[in-house]
Order: sequence, then C-alpha cells, then structure tokens
Amino acid sequence: MSQPSQRPVVALFADGLVYEINGKVLVSAFSADPQPGAVHVIVGPNGAGKTTVLRMLAGLLVPARGSVRLGERPITALAPAERARALAVHLEVPDGAFPYGVQEIVGMGRHPYQNDATARASDSTAIQGAMVALDVLGLCDRPFPALSAGEKQRVALARVLAQDTPVVLLDEPLARLDPFHVERVLAVLTRLAAEGRTVVVIAHDLDVAARLADVIYVMHEGALRASGPPEEVLTAALIADVWGIDVDFVQGRRLDGGPRRVIAIRGAIVDSHKS
Repeated sequence: MSQPSQRPVVALFADGLVYEINGKVLVSAFSADPQPGAVHVIVGPNGAGKTTVLRMLAGLLVPARGSVRLGERPITALAPAERARALAVHLEVPDGAFPYGVQEIVGMGRHPYQNDATARASDSTAIQGAMVALDVLGLCDRPFPALSAGEKQRVALARVLAQDTPVVLLDEPLARLDPFHVERVLAVLTRLAAEGRTVVVIAHDLDVAARLADVIYVMHEGALRASGPPEEVLTAALIADVWGIDVDFVQGRRLDGGPRRVIAIRGAIVDSHKS
C-alpha cells in the first residue's frame, strides 16, 4: 500500500440528505461532515436508515433532496473510475456462488487504477498487504464460494483495503467475524484513520461502536437523533429510548489503552420502547 504522504486528503460532506421510496421517507435530513483522520460510526436499530445513508454517501443512491460532496465536488459529478480512486465501499458480502479465487477478489480493488501505470506498479504490494492485514493470505488459492461466512467477510474487506482510497465506507464490517478477527479489523480501521483517511462504519454492537468511534451518529426511524463523541452521545436514556434496552456503564479501556466506559446490557425495557 502507498504511504500516507502520497495519498490525497479528501473530505466527505453530506448536507440534508432525504431518501424516499413511493412517498415513504426512509431517511430525513441527514447531515454530517466526516473528517479525515477519524473513525465515524453510524448506529441505530434495524431499519433506522443506516445503510441507505451509507449508499447515498457512496453515490450508489441519489437522494430526493440534499447533496453529497467529495472535497468541493458533488459526488455525482465524478466519473466512476475517479470516484473509485477516492472512495471505497464495503456492502453486504454475497453468499451465493462467486466464481473467483480469493486473490482475484482482493485484486479487484486495484481495478480503478488500470489506466495508471504508476499506481499499477504497486498492485502486488497493495494486494499482498491487504491480505496480510485481514489474515487471508493463507486462503489465496481457495475459491471464494468455498469459504466460510467470516472468511468471505475478511476477503471482501481486503478488497476494500487494496483499493487504497482516502475515504472508506463500511457497512457492518464486523458481522460474522470471530472475536480474534473482530479485534484485527478494529486495529485495521484505527490504523486507516491514523493514516489520515476518512473512515465511516455501520455497526450494531454498541460497546464495540463506542470503543472504535471518534464520532458516533445515532439514527432512529430515518432521522439523526444525536452525534458526537460516544461518551457524550451514548447515554443510558438515549439507548433506552432508541433501542429499548437497559444498560450499565463500567470501566474499561479504549483501543489506544486509554480509559473508556464499557456498555453492559442489562435487559429489555418493553414499555418505553417506541419501535
């Protein structure tokens, strides 16, 4: 992978995003300005609009109102190859047959650079580095359909890593992973931010989200309910209102070794749960 000094810094902006299907509003007035050098985590119950927001940020869905910019340019103004050199996106991993080998899948991350001889010279380094980082080098000769669900997830993440973009958008990258590989992916995401990239992640585990995030966004029923540092945003009252669960906070450690609050779930609060 290229060194951080060689990678452009690209800011991502979302302003008043609204998404509708057949008159039903799925996302209402979502705004955010994820900053380079930080991990931004979007959380919320199932159906809150998280994936729809991520797809709009990636330019895969066009909002009914509002806009997304990469730097000073609307994301819709970028040609596909140019967008792919600036932004990598990880969505749901396909479960069906995908007739390629693991190394071929990871190598797909280099496709945006096919007309850039300088970038292509680093293809093998980028692919190898991504496979090592996601612990899939030992799978390189395996066909993708023969992998377990967790292995497929890691291969898909390695493809994103090989793409080597300044903006990285990930929908549930920790799903299906065992505890060892959860920790490995958390370390990779933290490193990407430390290199000056903009990292946006959707997560469901609130404690892991709080541990990873520099900034957290809480969505509920299509609306952005709160955003900011996780220790300020994720209060017991907000968690009870949005998720309908009762939590305690205990002392723990952040990924960098500093102190943090651990979110410990106690049980359901059915009466106060609104959804």
